[in-house]
Amino acid sequence: MKHITQAVGLAVLVSGLSGCGMLWGGDKGYFRNRGADYQDAKVEKPMQLPEGMQANIAEPLLPVPEHVASLSSKEKVRVPRPQPLPTGALAADFLLQQTDQLSWIVAQRIPAQVWPIALSFFETKGFVIAEENPHMGEFVTQWQTESQLAQDFVSQVELTDSQQVRYRVRIEPGVQRNTSEIFLDSARSSASSDSTPWSAAQADSALALLHTYLEEASQTRDSYSLLASRNYDAPKRVAMVDLPNGSKALRIDASLDRAWFGVGRALESAEIYVSEQEREESVYLIDPNREIAREPVGFFDALFTALKEIEKELELDKQRPAAEEAVDPMEDLYRLKLTDIGHQVFVSLEKDAETLADPELTERVLAAIQEQLN
Repeated sequence: MKHITQAVGLAVLVSGLSGCGMLWGGDKGYFRNRGADYQDAKVEKPMQLPEGMQANIAEPLLPVPEHVASLSSKEKVRVPRPQPLPTGALAADFLLQQTDQLSWIVAQRIPAQVWPIALSFFETKGFVIAEENPHMGEFVTQWQTESQLAQDFVSQVELTDSQQVRYRVRIEPGVQRNTSEIFLDSARSSASSDSTPWSAAQADSALALLHTYLEEASQTRDSYSLLASRNYDAPKRVAMVDLPNGSKALRIDASLDRAWFGVGRALESAEIYVSEQEREESVYLIDPNREIAREPVGFFDALFTALKEIEKELELDKQRPAAEEAVDPMEDLYRLKLTDIGHQVFVSLEKDAETLADPELTERVLAAIQEQLN
């Protein structure tokens, strides 16, 4: 009840004001900006300990670099504002994903739309397409030397005049629906040999160039052809399977890294609340019964929303027993566990590390995720 009482008091105070000037009155307002208070901080003398006690001398935890500011300088120093955090990364048309073992591009396009742009990239760099299989989403370039390729590409991938190179491009349907994933393999050898195996690590530089090319094509609103869409085979990559204990799980035909990113985007699209992410354990802590709060548009929208929440809490308080036990906030959280088995990933819902969730709740949550992935 304490937070409800405070909220009611705040609402009454705000409603009695004739304007917002008293609230946001610069340094003298009720809610003044304290973001620059640290600039007035003073260096105090070290704390004196009683006689007979020794203090361990420790280095400053957060020392100020000398080239940034000097404590002895009397000149005013303009402290730069922190850089804004990157937002909307997942909404990018083309996102370069990287792990320790793999790099690939996630495109917010179906494979048939990405196919002609990827072909155009290699053709503009001087490559000749040796094999082309739209049905499988793969094409391979011929072995070519440094003199046959564009110089900007040669310098970026560091190809010498004694080497020849070829690339294999795979465009697959993404884990999330209406997306695709682009993988690039490279093979290099001397001009007299062409038996070098494929390597994804050697193609990272070319993959970065392809990513830039795709972004520029998107910004210039280049058209994406749909003529090849009939030739693509998009298998069902996500399926609901029955477990021996009567529960269900999602089977994703992808690596663990790709499935992790895909499930994360699906949870966001399905508006399922995610409390924490435990990447090392491949676990999302979720609350399937909690609605994701939407930020109000303005100040008065926020005020009216707060008043509605207060009314709802007051009504719930009347229905609660007088001596209500404390509720553990972790009690409503469930573990969405990703398990890598072979070349597939299985997604299950657990109440805790040793107990599976209720079958009905499991099916409801997994169906919502599957709808966003398929």
